[in-house]
Amino acid sequence: MNRTCSIMIVDDESLTRNGLFRTLTRWAKGQCDIIVAEDGLEAWERLRERKDGCDLLITDIRMPRMDGLELIRKLREAGDGVAAILLTGHAEFEYARTAVSLGAISYLLKPIDESRLIGEVEEGLRRAEELRLGTTRRKRMEAYPELFGGGRNEIANPLIREAVRYAEERLAEPLTAKDAAQAVHLNVSYFSVLFKREAGMPFTEFVTRRRMLEAKRLLLDTDMKIYEIAERTGYQSASYFVKLFQEQEGMTPKEFRDTYR
Repeated sequence: MNRTCSIMIVDDESLTRNGLFRTLTRWAKGQCDIIVAEDGLEAWERLRERKDGCDLLITDIRMPRMDGLELIRKLREAGDGVAAILLTGHAEFEYARTAVSLGAISYLLKPIDESRLIGEVEEGLRRAEELRLGTTRRKRMEAYPELFGGGRNEIANPLIREAVRYAEERLAEPLTAKDAAQAVHLNVSYFSVLFKREAGMPFTEFVTRRRMLEAKRLLLDTDMKIYEIAERTGYQSASYFVKLFQEQEGMTPKEFRDTYR
């Protein structure tokens, strides 16, 4: 498992809470962080303190101070995409149905069967990963639509379209307006005027933006080191690349990766 998961157990009954903790600790074999809370309010406060929240919430429905339904509702309102499994007694079936309508993925009847618990937890973590990836992708799309096919202006002139293709295929190489002009058989002065008119920016600015776009893609989709991404996008100096990236994006490459990955 490349990424350590986190599971929060919320139950005011110490016998149930401690039993779940022991069972899941044995099952996880050190691959999951198992957290416990005595009621919904304590769980809410602890989740607010944790930078990454938790992947899977296992919570009783009826608890003092804040019950499981209110906890799930507050997390949902806060935009936290946490997968939740409800613990319930037979008489609380309608509460469980309400929880499912709030986004809970499953419920377990007490007393809890250990094999059923493990099966639901494994499925819950799969669902949590789907939820995490969906949330991350949505956040990335909202912040950087050009990474997903948006934000590109259509260029009508076929020579400038060819110059764009030429540049995009050579982002790792030194690129000048003269190189692109020669590639499409135009005088560099005329090419520069035509390119700015068609693309809405000078050629040098276009190349910088495309290099930054490729750098962002590599930061999100690969584990390449910063200096490797700098070289891949045409910058021999990693420090200059970092400085330029920060000027363009308002954050360092590392901060970008940590925020949007």
